[in-house]
Amino acid sequence: MVIHHILSVIMNTFSPLKIEAAHEDHHSFYIGNCDTFELSDKLILHEFDFKCQKDFCLDIKSHNDALIYLIINLDAKVLSGLTCNKVSVTIPALANMMLYFQQDETISFFCEADKKYNFLLLQVRSSHFESDQKMFLDTLRQNGMFHNKLDPNRIIVPNLKVFETAKTLKLLNKSKYCNKFIALGHANIIIGHKVGELLNKDNASSQVPNFRQFEIQQLERITREIEENPHLQYTVRDVCKKSGLSVSKLQLGFKQMHNCTVAIFIRNVRLDKALEMLHDSDLNV
Repeated sequence: MVIHHILSVIMNTFSPLKIEAAHEDHHSFYIGNCDTFELSDKLILHEFDFKCQKDFCLDIKSHNDALIYLIINLDAKVLSGLTCNKVSVTIPALANMMLYFQQDETISFFCEADKKYNFLLLQVRSSHFESDQKMFLDTLRQNGMFHNKLDPNRIIVPNLKVFETAKTLKLLNKSKYCNKFIALGHANIIIGHKVGELLNKDNASSQVPNFRQFEIQQLERITREIEENPHLQYTVRDVCKKSGLSVSKLQLGFKQMHNCTVAIFIRNVRLDKALEMLHDSDLNV
């Protein structure tokens, strides 16, 4: 198998993803999107949502500055082909991994022909954080709280809050300048949720695995349906019947995804929609 090195990110300059001159026709390699958004000079978001046409490799290198990488798999399939300094790493469906990189380390994605990929990569310079935050993160690293890419026994499970916020971030129209502030906020929320998970990984591990991939997908589908149709009448019983989830799974899922019950989530969506209508239409209260 021939691996074509067509894409690279040079970390010391924070260049966006670029296709080398010899491979300018990227559609011969993939169909879809590889987008880069510089949310700040210290935090960059990469969105990968494509199908490979042929084998190629995404190489991301770190130089001169400590970096945190947060990889979020938005696909219902395992994200494989990821290597960190030649050590193989896989991320389960709808799960994520946070890695702490120091100097001269490389992360590579070996993308296979005819395979689809859907994941986000947040790369964050340590200088993005305040001094006390950097000390806190460094303490986590020293105590082995970050994912150890050399540990074959590590267990990675979905974090519903990270997953849902990542989906919201991806759907956000980041071409609008005002939305860059919102996108940066979502990125920081994702980092916060992930750090919270690392601090409470024993509790998180005992709860999150109870959700299967199908159940997470149903929770996401219900969320989108409510957001797109807040005017419809919803009951917990009807939602459970439509989704195939039990009442306890539905409520626990919304608690983990949205930090509220189904009823409160519906109320909040309706309030947001009402505010939007008051702002953008001539309708009265």
